[in-house]
Amino acid sequence: MIHWLQHAAYDAHIRLLLASNPATLFKRINRLDWYQAALHEWVHGLHCASAGRLLEVGCATGALSEYLAEHGYSVVAVDASAKMIAAAKSAKHRADYLLANANALPFADNEFDAIVSSSLINIVPDRRQAIAEMVRACKPGGLISIHVPTQGFSNQQFDELAISLR
Repeated sequence: MIHWLQHAAYDAHIRLLLASNPATLFKRINRLDWYQAALHEWVHGLHCASAGRLLEVGCATGALSEYLAEHGYSVVAVDASAKMIAAAKSAKHRADYLLANANALPFADNEFDAIVSSSLINIVPDRRQAIAEMVRACKPGGLISIHVPTQGFSNQQFDELAISLR
C-alpha cells in the first residue's frame, strides 16, 4: 500500500501534467490495460450500428476514436484542446479530428447517428449546455452515451497510474 503522502505527490503530478501537458497524461492513461478494458466494455455495451456516423466529444489523444474506427464506425472526434487534437492527428489516421468546444459543436442539427463522450462531462464548466449540444447534433432516435469516471477508483488502479507516470 502506498503511503498517503505518496498518493498526494502522485495526485500533484497528475494535476501538473493535466495543466501543463494533458496530451502526455492522456497518452499514458490510455495505455493502461484496465482503462482500455473499461472503455471497450462500455462501447461494446452500447450495441449501436457501426454503419452510421459517430461523434466522440472530448476525444483527447484519440485512443477511443481510433478503437471505434477500427471497429467499423465512421468517426468524427472533437476536443477543445489544440494539443490533444495535434496528438490525435499525429498518431491516428482513421478518424477525422477537429478542434471544437463541447458547448458549441460545429455541426448541423441531427447530423450523427451516435454520440459518445468519456471522461468529459465531469470537467466541462457547463454540463447542461454540452449535453444540449450533443442532443442537437444527434439524429432523432440516435444514441448518446456519456461515460463518467467512477468514484470507486481503486488503490491498485491508482498505483498503476502512478507507475505509468514515472
